[in-house]
Amino acid sequence: MRTMKEGVDDWLLATMIMFTLSFLTFITQRFFVRVFDPVFETCVFYIPTTVLFLIYVRLRLKKKTTR
Repeated sequence: MRTMKEGVDDWLLATMIMFTLSFLTFITQRFFVRVFDPVFETCVFYIPTTVLFLIYVRLRLKKKTTR
């Protein structure tokens, strides 16, 4: 059975992976070569990264209040 700490750690890992992919995509798109359409880039990278971050923050705050 998973504990609350492991669940929060999983969300942090997912957030960090998506943040890294978003950052690399942003740098590549702006400074090297345009691979993706800006709308596709936003929908696939930036919105999911923001959602993951918000979920992680909410779980962290919830975890602090349950201590």
